[in-house]
Amino acid sequence: MNGTTSAAWLQSFEQETALAAKSKQQAGHDVVQLISDAERLLRTVRDHVEHAVLQEADLHWSAFLALHCLWSHGTLETRRLAAKAGMAKSTLSGILNGLERRGLLRRRTDADDCRLVLVNLTAPGKKLMRSLMQSFAAEEAHVMSLLVPGQPSDRHRLTTTRTGPFAATIERV
Repeated sequence: MNGTTSAAWLQSFEQETALAAKSKQQAGHDVVQLISDAERLLRTVRDHVEHAVLQEADLHWSAFLALHCLWSHGTLETRRLAAKAGMAKSTLSGILNGLERRGLLRRRTDADDCRLVLVNLTAPGKKLMRSLMQSFAAEEAHVMSLLVPGQPSDRHRLTTTRTGPFAATIERV
């Protein structure tokens, strides 16, 4: 390789390296944007469902999660219920107090270990969950029909525009 060819090769190599670095940086930005869009979309859908389905039952998302875990798994010890619902046991305690006052669940001490508290749905709690799950399924079908795979800009548009399918939810947020 002569000096001119070496210099040209080195310049070409440096340009390709810079281009690859820029491409890698752009790929990282794209991943961050995808995660951000996904998080925004999930939050928007959750807020939409909370308004469309749970508001009528005077429930917030965390209370619904606790009820849903009991609906899905039956009687649970409070630590296990907190873990399945993805919340702190102290947060769950306040939620359970409200749900118990409404007669939707019952807490009792474990017969074998009095340090443990078991929680289960009452008949009114089960009835409410049957109704909520039907409404939830209908709303889920509606939401999923809006989320047809498309361009990345569509994900962003769904969660940020004041005219998209979640416009009423976005206005409240």
